[in-house]
Amino acid sequence: MQTKHFIPVDEFCASHSIEISFISALQETGLIEMTTIKETGFIQASQLPQLEKIVRFYDELGINLEGIETILYLLERIQAMQAEMTTLKNRLRFYEDQECYHMRRWVSQDQCHLRRWWNSSCERRFARVANHARSDNMLCSPVL
Repeated sequence: MQTKHFIPVDEFCASHSIEISFISALQETGLIEMTTIKETGFIQASQLPQLEKIVRFYDELGINLEGIETILYLLERIQAMQAEMTTLKNRLRFYEDQECYHMRRWVSQDQCHLRRWWNSSCERRFARVANHARSDNMLCSPVL
């Protein structure tokens, strides 16, 4: 097994000034996974950001393991909800775009119908006004 993707627990603990028992407690609670190779504990390099976050909670903020476990659970839930919101927003945007497309199509078709109606209606009104004007002129014209 290659160890280049693993970090020895004792080196991590020495560089962060923490005890190996803290890492063991994290493994027991299931917050991290540790691999043992030839009686040496290793942490996967991919777990480093999570482990460093846990160490900051513990050292700098003085939060106990149960509190850290709760915080990490809540952060995980927040990330899941944000991902779900992003999915729902994208889905909503898709349906809004579809609706806008159909509305634009409907409006443009309606506009054509309205223009035709308006033009024919205006032509009829103009013809009526012209007919009235002619008949008014005939009635009001002086007889010679």
